[in-house]
Amino acid sequence: MKLIAATLRRFGLVVLTMVLVASSFALFTPPAAAESYKVKLGSDKGMLVFDPAKLTIKPGDTVGG
Repeated sequence: MKLIAATLRRFGLVVLTMVLVASSFALFTPPAAAESYKVKLGSDKGMLVFDPAKLTIKPGDTVGG
């Protein structure tokens, strides 16, 4: 009976440790910040081009004009 109680106590400590470690990752990771980008149609010289010509966005970012 003492062996079962000791095993359950160890198992409980292992589970508690894993929960604390997992929750610390959730608390200390910074949230993803979404960016907003503006794309201009047309250059200052009157040309019909996109400004900037190339843009790399991530999921959650917004693009406006």
